[in-house]
Amino acid sequence: MSIARLSVKAATNFGVGYKIGAAFKEHFHERCASAASKRLKQFYDSDHGRNVYENALLSTERCYPNIVQELRGLSDGSEVPFENLFLHSLASEIWLYYLDKDANPSPQATFNPPKKQENLRCTDILVNSRSCRIIGHNEDWQRECYGKGYVVDVEIDKQSNKPVNKTTSVKPVGKYNQTESACSETASHTKPHHKHKSIQQKISERNEQFVSFATPCELTGFTFAMNKYFVFTVNSLVPKESNTEGVPIAVLIRALMGARSIEECVQVMQNEPFGCCYGINLNIASIHTNEMWSMEVYSSKDGSSVSLKQLPFEDSETPQNHYVHTNHYKYTPGALELYDNLLYSCARHFTALHQDTPKSVKDVCRILGDTSNSEGPIYRQVVPTEKTATIATGLFDLKSKLMHVFDKNPNLSDPCFSIPFLK
Repeated sequence: MSIARLSVKAATNFGVGYKIGAAFKEHFHERCASAASKRLKQFYDSDHGRNVYENALLSTERCYPNIVQELRGLSDGSEVPFENLFLHSLASEIWLYYLDKDANPSPQATFNPPKKQENLRCTDILVNSRSCRIIGHNEDWQRECYGKGYVVDVEIDKQSNKPVNKTTSVKPVGKYNQTESACSETASHTKPHHKHKSIQQKISERNEQFVSFATPCELTGFTFAMNKYFVFTVNSLVPKESNTEGVPIAVLIRALMGARSIEECVQVMQNEPFGCCYGINLNIASIHTNEMWSMEVYSSKDGSSVSLKQLPFEDSETPQNHYVHTNHYKYTPGALELYDNLLYSCARHFTALHQDTPKSVKDVCRILGDTSNSEGPIYRQVVPTEKTATIATGLFDLKSKLMHVFDKNPNLSDPCFSIPFLK
């Protein structure tokens, strides 16, 4: 197996999406033909599923029309219908929440809800000391994505997107028959007529530069990623209720790639006044300071909230501990989870927490590659009887300023490649 790399430069979100979709078109179609993707479409074909989809799309168009354009670009480039791709942007909400509810499917569409614990994903190890500043992440997702993930280096120069001179001949792009300049007009109405801009407006108008691992049909950011200011990793969480008026998690995390301060990170995930559709854990480290945080987003039928925990910097050569996050809430007061006993998540958390304190990249790789607990291994090998596997590992070495990407067990292999931090 090998993880592909793609460098993308464009003037709009549509242009970025188009180039990614075109580059990985074959993988997009293979993903859409899978049983898991067909189940998402089956949910969409139900009355309840269509209502969930329409509410999420409306909220997204109001908050981040530029990201809707990015999805349209992905659709155009890959020749996959837009609704299929937006369904994948709702995949966490659908798989981890709605498919275990009464979705009221139509008589023509029946499905059996999956065992949701199989879909809980990812383990993170965080160390923040003078000798070792690392965030390591196992990306656990559907087995069908194994061998089809890719890393994209994205640069969007929105300031270069000037109005097209009427005398200039510009070739339209894709079935939407749009030029890159025309694509940005969808978001132009969001420019404020007052002094203070919302966080959505700030992020939408900015130039962006980031690196992210991604899987076919999904937005970038929703795995492990970095921009010029932060590194990010993502873990699924399962609150008991969903915020039906919120913006999908994947969309907000895509928007997070434009954040420049931890305050902006919080504001993006708060996403006032709509909030976030569902719960998620984000682990974030500053590239330029010794700061490191773990963020939990919690949803309820009344909205969503954000809890931020700053991890102490151990000012000694020997760190006293390391921090582990899997798929259950750790510090959000009063959080109600869909399951009382998340066996697989707790097993991975227990195994990782009771390892010797890591003092190097090699030590973190050892923990992330641990397979000692057969019921809930930290590194989840591809086996026919399991629907989920570790499809990639990302390790951010904040002292050496390198992002290491592994396509095999990191305790037993070298990285596919190592990417210097952005400057």
